[in-house]
Formats: sequence, C-alpha cells, structure tokens
Amino acid sequence: MVRALEAAEMHYRDAYDFKVQRRQNDAFYPFVNAVVARLARQWLGGLDDTVQTRAAVQVPRQALDVEIAELARLEEALKSATDFWSLGFFAEAELLRRLYRATTASDDKADGDAVAAITASELVARFRDAQKRGRSHREMDSVVTQMRFLAVFAGRSGDSNVQAVGHELERLAQRLTTG
Repeated sequence: MVRALEAAEMHYRDAYDFKVQRRQNDAFYPFVNAVVARLARQWLGGLDDTVQTRAAVQVPRQALDVEIAELARLEEALKSATDFWSLGFFAEAELLRRLYRATTASDDKADGDAVAAITASELVARFRDAQKRGRSHREMDSVVTQMRFLAVFAGRSGDSNVQAVGHELERLAQRLTTG
C-alpha cells in the first residue's frame, strides 16, 4: 500500500508540474491529490516495522511545510473563481491545513483543538458553499470520497492522534452527505 501511495504521489506531482508549466488554472487538482497521498503515506508510518517500509513512509516535515505553504499560492491564483471545483479547492486547502496541524502538533500527544477543527462549522460552510455551485451529485461525491479515503488511512495508523483525525474526517463526510 505504501508503494502505491508513493507512486500516486509521484504521478500527481508530475501532473502538477505539467499543468504549472502550461499555466493551466486547474493545477490545484493534482497538487491536492499529491498532498493527500503524502499525508496518507505518512499516517501509515510504524505499522510495518521493516527498514524498507520505514524508509518509504518517512516524509520530511519540511516537505509538508512547503506543500502547505503552496496551498496559499494556489488559492491566491484562484481568488476570483466561483466555480464548484475552485470553491471546493478552497475548502479542501483549508481541510489539508487543519489535517496537517492536527497530525503534526506533536508526536505523542493529540492536539484536541486541531482535531476538533476538522469538523468546525466554518469549514463545513466552505464545503457547502462549493456544493451550492455544483450541479451534480458526482461533484460533491468526489470531495466526500477524498475525505473517506483519508479517513481509512488515518484509521489504519498506529498513532492514536491520527486515528482521532480519521474519526473526525468520517464525521465531516457524514455532515456533508446529510442535510
């Protein structure tokens, strides 16, 4: 599984680079997927204690810091967009920042406020705003499926803080799929 996530991350990074080189305004799409693959890979750390697996899941914190900072640049480039996918990206970018804060707060202690922020009303409102722009069930389902994908990997983590994040991701997905 770790190798599949590593390959997915690499391919999404290549797609991101391709879109940036061509100045395509939807470069955020592969970028978000690359960050999601990286987070999921990081969360699996420690489950299979072999040298090869430990090396594959080692994600330098500095690399994640750079990626989280890049989200702001991508948001700035889309600041006037009003379509579903762009508004969905704004919400996903905020979710990724919150996931990052919740799972990098400390190696041994959950940051309860950061974990709870994953299901905060203002984040739900951002997703709902995007949802109002969407014209199909498929669009919102894509966003919710990404959350559930991350929740699965968080739940498989050996870190109780990350597992708590997985639970909150499921709660967020549930809130977005019901009334």
